[in-house]
Amino acid sequence: MGGSISKRLGEIKQFRKSEFSKLEEIVIEVTFECNLGCYFCFNRTVLNGNIVFRLSTKQIKEVIDKAAELNIPFIRFSGGEPLLREDIFDLLAYAKSKKFKEVRLNTNGLLINEYVAKKLEKYVDNVLIAINACSSEQEKKITGVDSFNKRINALKLLKKTKIKIVRGGTIALPENIKNLEKIYSIVRGLKLDDWEVYRPIANKSNLGGVTRSDVKVLVQKLLKIKKETGKTYPIANALPFCVLGKDNICNVAGVSLGAKYDDGHCRLVIDPRGYIKPSYFINENLGGYLEIEKAWNSVFLKKIRGLSFIEHECNCCNYLGVCKGGSRFDSYLKNGDYFKEDSLFNL
Repeated sequence: MGGSISKRLGEIKQFRKSEFSKLEEIVIEVTFECNLGCYFCFNRTVLNGNIVFRLSTKQIKEVIDKAAELNIPFIRFSGGEPLLREDIFDLLAYAKSKKFKEVRLNTNGLLINEYVAKKLEKYVDNVLIAINACSSEQEKKITGVDSFNKRINALKLLKKTKIKIVRGGTIALPENIKNLEKIYSIVRGLKLDDWEVYRPIANKSNLGGVTRSDVKVLVQKLLKIKKETGKTYPIANALPFCVLGKDNICNVAGVSLGAKYDDGHCRLVIDPRGYIKPSYFINENLGGYLEIEKAWNSVFLKKIRGLSFIEHECNCCNYLGVCKGGSRFDSYLKNGDYFKEDSLFNL
């Protein structure tokens, strides 16, 4: 196991300057509306569900034009639940016409039937549906709605289409960690193209986030799946690789993508208000909805990407270029400062 991890990460260097980062994706949150009530949802942190304003069809098409002009390879439609927008297929079709490398969609799947699946096939290259339970009873407890069978049916329908990538994602809540093998069995049975797990980030409804004990069990289970299948199903969001102490950094790194997709390291999020943000969680407005270059080159993001705030033994860690010190939003919740330690930092 150690050898394969070293081979995968051996060439990683501790890049600390913003010029080594590349803007790879624009995420457009097309609505705050959702037909679920998940207690861990990031919108509870950012907005408490109070703001209903959203960008118009014309404005979102302007964002798509700007992303295409800047040669950003990936564009993602998210929410809330993006399929609640009456113009979503018009927006997806418009994005598809711009020849991005991939048009991506995050959805809870509840509105997907055979007709919707066939329409999505025309415009979407990559669909992500959350699998946050292994039973109807557990689903209702987590989301407030018994949507389990609808999600599974949606994934089955999407797998019958020509969509290139149909994948699942699971929030690593304690109950999901406990049932991870059952959830993976569902993933395997559906023959999904990929699956990933997310560290739950604390919010006002879930101040505890995830503990080191939770992470330990999660890492052990993901390593076991990796050993049995030869495939890595990663923790896909920011997590300090030292969470389980120095002796386990390599193991954590073997099933973690680090902070690449968080905090403005390779993508920007444009929310329904037209705010450009570093991530779903960080509610810092870096510019108006078309000011993508200004936001990417902002002092705030350059400081995050430069990692100059990193202290302690992190500076000597071979994995810093991937881990990046963990989650900046978690740091903000704990310390009131984006540039302090992640609560799971453990050196």
